[in-house]
Amino acid sequence: MTGLLMDFDASGQPLIIPPVAAIAALTDLHTEEATPALRGLEQLANVTTAGLGSIKQASAVAWVIARTDLGLADANATALALTEAGRILTLDAGKWRQHAGDPELPLTVVEIADPGEE
Repeated sequence: MTGLLMDFDASGQPLIIPPVAAIAALTDLHTEEATPALRGLEQLANVTTAGLGSIKQASAVAWVIARTDLGLADANATALALTEAGRILTLDAGKWRQHAGDPELPLTVVEIADPGEE
């Protein structure tokens, strides 16, 4: 995953990461279960964080939480993907794909294999 993100970054491909999701991912780096795929995330130059800038955006995250079983970080990423027509890049697509039949959650989910998981 790191290589993919670095390739996107090097080519100037903008990446938007919700700060809450970034914090959750980066927190994992300080545990024994840390995935090598997240190393170097903070080095990317073309990453923009898109936090909650309004009550309307906070309401969108709350709506996702109420409609799904996603936690705050994943709901924040989902709400951002829904409003920006973006993709969710993840190591675990199952948590989003379980809602694939919901027409109000038209997500594009891309699962990236962690090379350390083979």
